Amino acid sequence: MSDYKSALPPVDTSLKLSLPHFPTRMQALIFRMWEMVPAAKLAEVLGTTEEIVRALAADMALPPQKDTDVWQSSGYITIIRAAWHLLPYEQLLTLLGWDAEKLSYILKEDDFLSHKLGNKFPCEPILYAPLTAEEQAETALLRETILRHVRTHDAEDTVDPFNFFPTAPKKRIPGICPADACANLLEGWELIDETDDARAADFIADFREDMALWGVGFVPSEKKLVVSIDPALAGSGDETHEVNITFEEIRVTGASAVGVLRGLSHLRTLADAASGPYYKPLCARRTPAFDARFIYSYCGLYGSALDVDTAISYPDELLRAYSRNGVNGVWLQAVLYKLVEFPFDPSLSEGWQERQARLRDLVARAARYGLKVWLYINEPRAMPHSFFDTRPELRGHQRGELSSMCTSVPAVQEYLKSGITSLCTQVPGLGGFFTISVSENQTNCYSHGVEADGENRINCPRCAERRPWEVIAEVNSLIADAAHAVDPSIKTIVWTWGWGRMGREGMHKAIELLSPNCILQNTSEEKMDISIAGIDSQVVDYTLSQIPPSKQSRDAWEQALATGHKTSAKVQFNCTWEGSTAPYIPVYENVIEYIRRLRAIGVENLQLSWTLGGWPSENLRIASSYFFEDAQDSFSYEDALRASYGADAGIVKEAVNRFCRAFAEFPFHVGTLYRGPQNAGPANLLFASPTGHTATMTCYTYDDLESWRSIYPVDVFTGQLKKLAAGWQEGLDVLAGMPDCDFKDTARICGALFSASYNQTLFVQARDAFLASPTAENRAALISVIADEKKLAEETLQIMYRDARVGYEAANHYYFSRTSLMEKILNCAWLEQHFG
Repeated sequence: MSDYKSALPPVDTSLKLSLPHFPTRMQALIFRMWEMVPAAKLAEVLGTTEEIVRALAADMALPPQKDTDVWQSSGYITIIRAAWHLLPYEQLLTLLGWDAEKLSYILKEDDFLSHKLGNKFPCEPILYAPLTAEEQAETALLRETILRHVRTHDAEDTVDPFNFFPTAPKKRIPGICPADACANLLEGWELIDETDDARAADFIADFREDMALWGVGFVPSEKKLVVSIDPALAGSGDETHEVNITFEEIRVTGASAVGVLRGLSHLRTLADAASGPYYKPLCARRTPAFDARFIYSYCGLYGSALDVDTAISYPDELLRAYSRNGVNGVWLQAVLYKLVEFPFDPSLSEGWQERQARLRDLVARAARYGLKVWLYINEPRAMPHSFFDTRPELRGHQRGELSSMCTSVPAVQEYLKSGITSLCTQVPGLGGFFTISVSENQTNCYSHGVEADGENRINCPRCAERRPWEVIAEVNSLIADAAHAVDPSIKTIVWTWGWGRMGREGMHKAIELLSPNCILQNTSEEKMDISIAGIDSQVVDYTLSQIPPSKQSRDAWEQALATGHKTSAKVQFNCTWEGSTAPYIPVYENVIEYIRRLRAIGVENLQLSWTLGGWPSENLRIASSYFFEDAQDSFSYEDALRASYGADAGIVKEAVNRFCRAFAEFPFHVGTLYRGPQNAGPANLLFASPTGHTATMTCYTYDDLESWRSIYPVDVFTGQLKKLAAGWQEGLDVLAGMPDCDFKDTARICGALFSASYNQTLFVQARDAFLASPTAENRAALISVIADEKKLAEETLQIMYRDARVGYEAANHYYFSRTSLMEKILNCAWLEQHFG
């Protein structure tokens, strides 16, 4: 199988990309890598000395190099993206310190990275050569630009990349106790633990620490805060809890330890809303409106989370923050033969014991915060054709370089059952699995065997005699039943992603055939009808600008309920590919309406994000107000705003209202989401002449306006982006008098992404108009857009210095880095000179 393992995307000799804002390609490499790769490694790549590399960096006014180790473990995708157009494979492997087999695996398994990058550009090796006199002169201009626009911020406090949790919790200053409060914990209360439960004791200890930030010190007193467990409440779910508040007693009763956790969390939230540990009379029983609420780690390593210490992808600070935002699970991608021994070729499972041990550790650490761990699996994984040379009886559908392991073969079925059984047995406490069985990785014979026209094109002799819904239902049922047999609390969510290719009837047949142990999940907005600027279309996935659910999703859930299955919705409450590099898009009203609609139709579980959208944000915090049913309605949207923003809650509410109205103008189409300029925003380079390159999925946008606009005419697309940017700015204007804070910076970043998208659409049109007719008017229009882009890059860079989250998205690592923005400033300065 070595031929497959070392296979790398082909080099397309027709591809070229000029970077004239750098005097030489050698300097381009050093500039791009300075933040991420040590000087010694760059010297090795260039065939020179570290001293020369440092001198070249100093000539470009690059700052002193900091420790770069974190990029190798957590930012390697950013390194690959930045080098893809510069280095041939041999030098790229040297830069990464990898062999071809590892690069091939990462390109395949890291969420289809090879597809995002596209074919490899032809690159001549870059070797050190002294600068010519002309190159030195150009370098002096480059240096001047960096000193003027970037290095002036050196004195400002900066947060290092990946430092997503830079500060410890701070002491909080209580406000004035409201007149209608009946319980003021600052007056001296006693905290009594009646749970006799070790996990509950941990949750209570955390609550003590949180209350201490308000200045609460629990002491012996006549006034009691009593925490207990009553298993009789568990009929409504383990997280059910009661909170009863009177003048002399606060009683928190949970159905279990996690019920205690949720009850104490509610007390914490009520204190935030009251600006202190002050409580009004209350008698509330709160039951979970959604059973599972699991999310992808904001900083998860998609393809290798279990190959290294799980604290890299799941730090305790993040797990704690999720718990406090109402999340009760985290998910990660898994390959079964990497977690249990693969009976057909044990060599492919090398290291499975270590990965399994790390998974056990993650399950234990997550439980400390009331979280379960979910595994996303596509099984059984297809194999290269050579795998079947000695195992022809296992071969199923052949497609491209892979063949499916046919799930109609008893030996493959037994592998699935025994593998899941072993994993659930060896890693007790797993929350569950969720599956995608059509259209992602090639797995069962019908995973890529049902075409968009609904026709079956199967070359597997066994599965060709079966219908797709039979095979798909069977493979999911095998997984669910095996897990359930080990522990009935382990859930299996079957995601219908791609099932639409079977048609409504086929989809319903698959649902009917599923084991009762399967929970049916639908993308909540799939095939949702929308109309923007008079243009009708349908959503595929990933929208916050339009509010789900769709008719197809409702139909699928109704069929699931009618056949005895529970339901789940895949949602995106934080952000989508409409703006993935902001930690979240602050459109709280949309999120609330979204979750209300899901509650109204009885959806029982939530997958809160795909790989993007994992920050424990205000969106999640506000959504969490609706994660529990409370007959007393003890918490509202306004309460949530006060809890987060205090006296500024009214200003924030008005700004958010304007953001929501502006966001409705986003020219939504899946083609725009994947290929448009809105994700890298102000970091996207501008090109002096048409590149002719096609934008790639969530990676390189180039200047491909045709792909960006998708179904929209150019004027409509441009007009919608103008409305979006202008409307968002109206919201920012409302916040003008509000002190700088996380919310304000996040709103600014979203505004920068949208404004840059509008600018870049204008730039392509203005550039082409100028090249066709170089009039003074056309030149002025072009220069104006370039100047706006440079200003946006500078403003975004300043925010990025104080917020490590800006530009980051888990499946792409830093979609853009500080160096990317510095390069954009150089790019714009060069264009101003070129066209001016």
